[in-house]
Formats: sequence, C-alpha cells, structure tokens
Amino acid sequence: MGFPDASAIDGGPEPDSESALLLRTFLKPEDKFNLGYIIYFTLGVGFLLSWNSFITAVDYFSYLYPEASVHRVFAVVYMVVGLACLLVIVFYAHKSEAYMRINVGLGIFVVSLLIVPVMDAVILRVGSD
Repeated sequence: MGFPDASAIDGGPEPDSESALLLRTFLKPEDKFNLGYIIYFTLGVGFLLSWNSFITAVDYFSYLYPEASVHRVFAVVYMVVGLACLLVIVFYAHKSEAYMRINVGLGIFVVSLLIVPVMDAVILRVGSD
C-alpha cells in the first residue's frame, strides 16, 4: 500500500491527525503589485473618511443643534455603531457568503451616510415653517 508522505516513515504524526494538519506548511501567495496593502489602505481610508467628514462639520452641527454636545454625540454614536456592526460580523460571518456581506455592508454604509443630510433637510424644513 505505501506511505502517503515521508512523515509517517520518520515516526512523525499520522497524516490525518490534528497535529499533522496544524504543522503543515503553507506557501504564502505571491503579491507582485502589493494589492493586499492597497486594498487594506483603501478600506481604512473609506472607514475614516465618513468619520472625518462628520468631525470637520462640527461647527455646522453645533450651529444647528446648540443644546447638544456634538463632539461627544459623534464619538459615542460612531463607536457604538461600529462596535455593534463588528460584533455582528464576528458572530455571523460564517453563516453568509462573502459577496453578500460586502454588498449589504456597503449598502448600509451608504444609507447611513444619506440619513444625516435627509434628516437635516426634514428638520430644517419643519423648523422653518
């Protein structure tokens, strides 16, 4: 019958054992154009862009809502929503396909960015009547 690999001959772990699977060496995929770094950089910029766009508009929101502490509201809401989304991703990522998670996540992100100007228009229109 023969041995499936040389580790069984040398007295190493059995080929189907857990330690054989854990000790197996994997080749790192080649990334000639550093696309992995570019993708992660783009994701980071996309995540921080929304935060920076709201933070730079603090004076505007302070003018609209003088009774609220806009700095604290932005920080707390942004971090709580980010943590909640991260927990959902961590606990339910294995139950869905990657393309579905990406498309739904981007859709929710776009909707959440559109909520602020729409609420602004509705509140300002109601307040001006």
